[in-house]
Amino acid sequence: MPHTFVYGLVEGGGGTAVVALPRERLVALTQARYVVATCDTWAQVQQLASPELYRELIEQSEYGEYDEEPDADDAFETPYGFDDGDWPAWPQQEMLTVIPASIRQAFGTRGDSTLNGWFYHVPPEAMADFVRALEQAGFSCQRDDALVQAASGYADEDELRAVLQREGQTV
Repeated sequence: MPHTFVYGLVEGGGGTAVVALPRERLVALTQARYVVATCDTWAQVQQLASPELYRELIEQSEYGEYDEEPDADDAFETPYGFDDGDWPAWPQQEMLTVIPASIRQAFGTRGDSTLNGWFYHVPPEAMADFVRALEQAGFSCQRDDALVQAASGYADEDELRAVLQREGQTV
């Protein structure tokens, strides 16, 4: 069964762009951002994060350099790469691998950021045709600007919480 793509607009360094990824991936990226924004201890991280996200956060922390687990009361620090935009993943960059090549070539361009590498840019005026092409390729598409913005790093803690609650996630 094809993914349901969620799409929306973000205002980024390259201007306004359309972002589209599978809903479950956008929710996972939003959850990662929420955990970083709200957790002070590893006990809180373990309570909020999925097992996959918890392991990923360990790998992105000082604990990833060793074969040890953090104690529950250990302070949770901002993961490596978070402040640089290297973690969690950048939705516009992930679009390069999940959007079919024929659609990518028809509706957007591949851009290059100085620090974070290649990304895919779909201008807002191409949104309707881009979404129609995804639907014609067999994907279900739903617009949700708030989820796309949260996953892309353009939401504050309250907005992250609201999006995750709406998606039925533990917050």
